[in-house]
Amino acid sequence: MCSSTTLSVQPTCENQDTRSVEKETDRHVRQLVAFYVHFVAFLAVNAMLVGINLATSPSVFWAIWPISG
Repeated sequence: MCSSTTLSVQPTCENQDTRSVEKETDRHVRQLVAFYVHFVAFLAVNAMLVGINLATSPSVFWAIWPISG
């Protein structure tokens, strides 16, 4: 259990708190990186589909169906 004294604002088990904060921060950063990797892949694939659509049949915009899911 962490304890704090009247002279110290920080708890005495600072290493445990720091490790848990670092672990949580690392997890959050990994989740953000994964989100942006998937987002960029989504944009790239859909841009390619729009390009194919415009090159093959510009009168019908069929690329909206895969984009919308």
